[in-house]
Amino acid sequence: MESYRSKVFVILAVILHASLCQAMYDWKTKTFIKKDNSKLVVPGTKWCGKGNNAMSFDDLGEHMETDLCCRKHDHCPEFILPFQRRFGILNLYPSHLSHCPCEKKFYDCLWNVTSPVAIAVGRMYFNVIRVPCFHLVQVKICKKRSFDWWEFKYVCKEYGVEFKGQTFMPNKFLKQLPAVQPSYWKGTTKGTYIY
Repeated sequence: MESYRSKVFVILAVILHASLCQAMYDWKTKTFIKKDNSKLVVPGTKWCGKGNNAMSFDDLGEHMETDLCCRKHDHCPEFILPFQRRFGILNLYPSHLSHCPCEKKFYDCLWNVTSPVAIAVGRMYFNVIRVPCFHLVQVKICKKRSFDWWEFKYVCKEYGVEFKGQTFMPNKFLKQLPAVQPSYWKGTTKGTYIY
């Protein structure tokens, strides 16, 4: 009876893990496969969101300038995948962590696009989703240790350099949608309303 319960527990744990990680379990190869239908992309774009809907690298959506920003951000060379460890950082977010210079470029790119879609993407990503970024710093590490019997402690025989990550929260995206005045609002003299 106990082994049956443990098998049921393992199966439930695998199913729960697969659903949380948005993956499927292939029972033949005993590996997890990422779902392709888990893409949430902003309408009118092909690169802005979780995953992309682009057929090729040059395939952009209706909002091309915003899409260019998102595509560049998606191709940041340094990143940490969800629930993975890299550069000494464990990413516990459901989204990947990007290198801070990539986040800054993404922020500036969206800021310079004068489009309500770019503003919406910037506010959603930097204000609502709000995932930290990381900087890489060089840290001196010991590559080879040996025990010193005279001092009765371990000493470093060879030093090296390793990159470690430090996380930071990016600035909030505070750009507002442009205040559009109705066409009938042309300006008035004091105390007079024009309708």
